[in-house]
Amino acid sequence: MTKALSTLVSACVVVCLFTSVAGAQEGWTGFWHRAHTDFHRVNCWPKPFVYPDRMAVRDVFAVQAANGWQAQTTLGDHHFDSESQKLNHAGQLKLQWILAATPQQHRTVFVYQPYLEKDMVARMDTVRSAVQAYSPKMMAPIVPTAKEPPTRDGYYVNTIQTKWQQSIPAPILPEFQGIDTGN
Repeated sequence: MTKALSTLVSACVVVCLFTSVAGAQEGWTGFWHRAHTDFHRVNCWPKPFVYPDRMAVRDVFAVQAANGWQAQTTLGDHHFDSESQKLNHAGQLKLQWILAATPQQHRTVFVYQPYLEKDMVARMDTVRSAVQAYSPKMMAPIVPTAKEPPTRDGYYVNTIQTKWQQSIPAPILPEFQGIDTGN
């Protein structure tokens, strides 16, 4: 039993000795590897971080541009007849502009959706048939949206402008006081 115990203790000592040497060797090479990596990271410092920063800034502008195109290509309440939900003259002109003048990557027709389900279906059907009539070869995507376009009815805007112009007082020059010659 003592011979077996001494052999076991000897084996444990040898294993511990080799693992501690290997661990120390790994720690030493690991240290130099980290020092080498840190040296190169510090000496090329701004370069690796410039490109992700630029992309983060550009992504904001891309979202703003997409929202702008959506606002410009949305058919709102004032583009439809309030009773029949058919496109009125302004809506037909806006749809023709979307199909003819917008770049291909932004040629999507957004339709502002009213609260009533039957009006929503009628608007989508009206726009779908009008798009097919205007451009049967190339079908533009028609997407419902809850985002109301930031525009107003032309009659409403004209009324505001006219009332503002009527409220401006007539220009009046002050009376002539004479010239003081200092004598």
